[in-house]
Amino acid sequence: MKVAVLRECLRSNWSFVHDIDATFKDAHDANMEFFAWDEQPQQEFDFYDVSEMFHDRSIKYIKEKKRVVVTTEEPSVISTLKYLNERGQNLENIINKPIHYIARTTWSRDTLLQLGVDGEKISLIPFGVNTSKFQPRNLKREFPFPTFLYVGSVSRIKGVDILLRSFKQVGKGHLLVVAGQFNNDEVLLNQLNQTPNVHVRSWRNDIEYYFNQADIYVQPQSYGNPTNGGILHFGRPLQWAVSSGLPILSLNQGAARDFIVQGRNGFLCNYADAMTDYMNQLSDNPEVVKQMGYYSRAFAKDYCSSAMVGSLYNAVYKVLAK
Repeated sequence: MKVAVLRECLRSNWSFVHDIDATFKDAHDANMEFFAWDEQPQQEFDFYDVSEMFHDRSIKYIKEKKRVVVTTEEPSVISTLKYLNERGQNLENIINKPIHYIARTTWSRDTLLQLGVDGEKISLIPFGVNTSKFQPRNLKREFPFPTFLYVGSVSRIKGVDILLRSFKQVGKGHLLVVAGQFNNDEVLLNQLNQTPNVHVRSWRNDIEYYFNQADIYVQPQSYGNPTNGGILHFGRPLQWAVSSGLPILSLNQGAARDFIVQGRNGFLCNYADAMTDYMNQLSDNPEVVKQMGYYSRAFAKDYCSSAMVGSLYNAVYKVLAK
């Protein structure tokens, strides 16, 4: 069984070699070869695993190959609609052609179901995380105060304005670290830089460093109905947080529902002000934070460790190959 895994862009989780190796280290029965967006397989494969459906190459493979599997990420699901609608292409012909879908979150799975994909053709398999890379606070602490962390783009789309407003209402003696990526909102970035006890840091390849310095991870993002153009909710930092043994606070939407067990390893907030309440509650109870961290770490090993994900991915291909 030979599988060509084609990934479309650098922001994909597949761009990191260690993640690829970690995710598939237990997939012994599948001969998988990985191709970046500008590479072309020179031989025929039994399966073609494509992502980012809205790219021309992915649609080309879906139309031309008999055994295409689509591994969907949140951006892919929303952008597929936009891309196909703009080009007047028949969504039904594209959406039903793949023999199987691998959805990374229940959010993307439910969106696929809303698009009309047969539920029998969808497997829910999260991103794989090398949990040995993310360790609970084993480095010297850079910050002497209880620290909240957010990793991602600094933008209102991501809800960072909600995060800033919530943090300003938290009692004194706390820090907020914002590790920004790209496409940052300069006005919002300036507001963060001018706020006491907020540290804005750049992205770094050893992103686990920031998680190791934090006590609580905060995910402020919100959006509307995904099939009506709602904003994506990417789950990768949430996986890094639970793998690092951090409790998580998030608005009750999107991928956060996959990673937060209410009251056990964090809280899902039904409205923005509740985030402030929970930030205060956790910051005043370090023992609760510690116990939630234990649960997060155990959850990560059972749900999204590379060994677990690799075995699930391999099991899907075993069934498809029969």
